[in-house]
Amino acid sequence: MLSPKRGNTPSCLRRLVGLFSLCALLVALPASQATAQQTIPSYREYDGSFFLPFGPRSGFESELTVRVRINGGPITRLQLDTGSTGVVLGQELVRSVDKSGQPDEFVYSSSGQVHHGYWNDVRIEFIDGHGLGPMRGMASVVTIPALIVTNITCRPAIFPNACHAGPVKKRPAMLGIGLGSIARNALLNFAPMNNGQMRRGFIIEPRGVRVGLTATDVPPGFSFVKLEQPAHPDAWRLWTLPTSDIRVTLADGTHYEGRGRTLMDTGIGGMFLALPGAPTSGLIEPGAAVSVTPAWIGGRGPQMSFRLDDGRRDTPSARAARWVKMGKDPGTSHPIPFVNTGLHPLAPYRYLYDADGGYWGLMAEQPRR
Repeated sequence: MLSPKRGNTPSCLRRLVGLFSLCALLVALPASQATAQQTIPSYREYDGSFFLPFGPRSGFESELTVRVRINGGPITRLQLDTGSTGVVLGQELVRSVDKSGQPDEFVYSSSGQVHHGYWNDVRIEFIDGHGLGPMRGMASVVTIPALIVTNITCRPAIFPNACHAGPVKKRPAMLGIGLGSIARNALLNFAPMNNGQMRRGFIIEPRGVRVGLTATDVPPGFSFVKLEQPAHPDAWRLWTLPTSDIRVTLADGTHYEGRGRTLMDTGIGGMFLALPGAPTSGLIEPGAAVSVTPAWIGGRGPQMSFRLDDGRRDTPSARAARWVKMGKDPGTSHPIPFVNTGLHPLAPYRYLYDADGGYWGLMAEQPRR
């Protein structure tokens, strides 16, 4: 999970970066959900997309990666991170760093890593990608600003000991694809999207990522949440996180629950939660049961249910789960419940993000055991 360090960044750039921070995530929730008046989106007018297969050894039990060339260099892998927005690259992954570019720094709140570097335009070629429909034969290439990282420092974090300070080598290699600025999201900047031929959005599937949304790629089995626009004009995101009812039941029967925000974060394996009455910090014992019920349009959609990692592999699990202090909405000063799922609970689903329309969706990939 990534949060921006505003520092000396001009306000116009701050609005573009669109990176998550726990404070910025917790925006005002509506008093009621007008789901009865909401309708699911239609993609009938679009028929083109790209498919980007995951790289070798990539998957929901490890990390989601795609193979790329950066500025025509050697093949490398970038990790897909729905918990941040922006391309973040170690300086050795690009052939040269233009240090006259805009200096900036990103803070990963989960690990405490502070990435210091410079914004440079980079050309990213998804070497295994291919076009579908009218995009068949087109190169899977985008040119986009990236933060080229030259040094990492550390600060206190949700997961201690996860940060290693010093000059960087090849890492980091992150492709942030969260709900932030379109200008910083590589999967929303394919050329046909910029000229209106493709719907800006993507679907994470078991074998890879489908970029662009069409009626064929989005079957009727999807359930949708209509996302809200940020409450404040200086917000870092294009859309707020989906609203959900969240419940945790510990092994001794104690339970905590609340309506808040959900981030399905493919960038980390662990989970963290903030709920009314729960501890403000510390580990959550393995075996605790978690359920997350998004505010589905029409009230129809899956309840995500899983246990925190207890050594079993018959259900999706979250590892190294922690309580965190509840953040406050800067507009209302009210604490907002929050869950960051980590990568593994996403495994039974296809994950959809529609940036143009402001929709978030899931479809069960296989029957739950």
